[in-house]
Amino acid sequence: MEKTEAFQTLMKNLNYFDRILNRYQSLPRWYGKDLLLYSSEADLIAAIGDGEPITATELARMKVSTPSAISQTVKKLDAKGLLIRDAQDGDRRTVSLRLSEAGRQVYQLHRQREAARYEAYMQELADYGPEDIARAAALVDFVTEKYLDEFHALDM
Repeated sequence: MEKTEAFQTLMKNLNYFDRILNRYQSLPRWYGKDLLLYSSEADLIAAIGDGEPITATELARMKVSTPSAISQTVKKLDAKGLLIRDAQDGDRRTVSLRLSEAGRQVYQLHRQREAARYEAYMQELADYGPEDIARAAALVDFVTEKYLDEFHALDM
């Protein structure tokens, strides 16, 4: 297979993966007996847990999302008792976000599920070494950066 054909196959596979991932992420999951969260909510919990304290603006930048979309999800998570909002000194408009105890439990469960899923994938990738996986990651990073450049050029 020539390089151009191989790259076209890669792009076709990434586009297919994107469609599958979007469908997968649209399904809510249970976190305990009483808490149903969508992937966007659980992913935001993970981002907050990884970087707390963190502002909504920082989250929007990290997640390539609008502050408005982040704000809506933050409101939902806050209403579910998963966040603690702290006004920053001298600026009541800027709020730092931290996980509540319930939010921390969701964070830990989310990370445990993610680790188990990745471990299962690794079992099936026994023939691939770390270098192979790193090269695949580099290709995905390259394509992601190119799409981000195009996105920012179109986002007037």
